[in-house]
Amino acid sequence: MERRSLWAGTLVLISSMLLMAGTASARNTPAGEKAEATSCKIYTLPGLMRQGEFGNVGSVGDVVTVECNPEVFPGGTVVELSDAQLQSRCLGLTGGKELFHGIFWANPNEFSAGIPKGEFGGSIKVELDGDGNVNVGLIAGPNCAVGGTVISGHTEPGKGNTTVESFAAGFAVEPAKPSPEGSVIDVPEPEGGKATEVEDEESSSVAALLQTEWNSTEAKIRVAAPELFSRCEVAPLGLPEAKVIWLRPDFTGEFVADGKELVGGAAIEPGGKEALKTDNDGNAFVIALGEESCSPGISYFETDEEASPFNTEEPSFTILPPQPTAF
Repeated sequence: MERRSLWAGTLVLISSMLLMAGTASARNTPAGEKAEATSCKIYTLPGLMRQGEFGNVGSVGDVVTVECNPEVFPGGTVVELSDAQLQSRCLGLTGGKELFHGIFWANPNEFSAGIPKGEFGGSIKVELDGDGNVNVGLIAGPNCAVGGTVISGHTEPGKGNTTVESFAAGFAVEPAKPSPEGSVIDVPEPEGGKATEVEDEESSSVAALLQTEWNSTEAKIRVAAPELFSRCEVAPLGLPEAKVIWLRPDFTGEFVADGKELVGGAAIEPGGKEALKTDNDGNAFVIALGEESCSPGISYFETDEEASPFNTEEPSFTILPPQPTAF
C-alpha cells in the first residue's frame, strides 16, 4: 500500500503538469478516407477494435500525424485537432465509476515549452515544429459506439502564420473480435512501409500504439520498451522514469504510467505500472510516448505472457530524424 501511495502521488504530478502544459488490429481495417488540402496532410490509423472489460469496456486509441509544408507554415503554427464524433461516441458507463469518458489527447512535444501537453475533450491545440510536423496520441472510452468518425485539423493565423487550411482523415471504432495471435506497433504510415515515424524537431519525441493479441483471455501481458527508453536521453518533468510515458485505457483509475516496462501487478490494483490485461477476445493496447532527445533508429518492444504458455513477441518501431515532407 505504501508503494501504491507513492506512485499515486507521482502520477498526480505527471497528470497535473500534462494538463498545465496544455497522456486492433488496424492491420485488417480498410484505409480511412482523407480530405486533401494544399499544404497540409493528416494521417491516422484506419481504426481500432473496441477493447477492454468492466470500467474500461469499449476503449480505443489512435496516433495522429500532421505534416505541413514548412515553406507555408512556420514553426510554432497552431493547429487544432478535433474529433467531435468520437467524443460523442464514447458514452461512458451506466451507473459505473469512471475517471472521465470521451477523449484524452497527448502531445509528447510542445514546440514553445518543450514539455508534454494533454487535453480532455473533443479537441487539442498543438504547434507544428520547424519542419511542419507534429505527432499526437489519443485514448478514448469507455463504451465507444461502433462506427466511423472524422479526425480533422485546422491551422490558425498568428505566430508568423497567415494561412488558414483545413484537412481531415477517417478513423473507425470497430467491433470487438478475436484476432490472430501476435503484437504489432501501429503508427500512421504515409508511405505504406514499416512502422516508422518522423520525430518532432524541438524535443525529438515520438508516439506509437502497441496492439497485442493473444489466445489467452484476461491474461497479464508484460510490455516493455527498453531500447526506446535508452534512445530517449532526456527525462521530461524532472522525472527520470518519464523518458517513456504509457497511455492505457484505464478510465476508473490511473491511465498514465511511466518507465521502461509495465509488468506484474494484481487485478485489484488497476492502473499504475502493472502489466496489460487482455479482454475476453484476447486483445489489449497501450500507447507509448518517447520523450525528449530520442535518437533515430530501430527499437524493439517486448510483449510477454506472464503465465503459461509464456509466449513472447518483439515488434519493432523505427524513429526517423526530423525532416520536412515533400509537397
